[in-house]
Amino acid sequence: MAFVWHWRSSIEEVRSDGLPWPAVFADAAVFTQLVGEFLVTTGFFAWLGALLLAGFTVAATLLGHRFWLRR
Repeated sequence: MAFVWHWRSSIEEVRSDGLPWPAVFADAAVFTQLVGEFLVTTGFFAWLGALLLAGFTVAATLLGHRFWLRR
């Protein structure tokens, strides 16, 4: 939820990761997390919510935490 409350710093964080269109990626992250959490919490299409959150986790790891490039 920090993405929602600290919007400008969220965009800067995405920009610092070197991704193009930081506002679009930040929007997508917020949307995916909110919808995924809602679906899992309510049990309505919980499998889809879990899939969204798992996909987000993989994408965030590969795009935002490129540990293999850091020294």
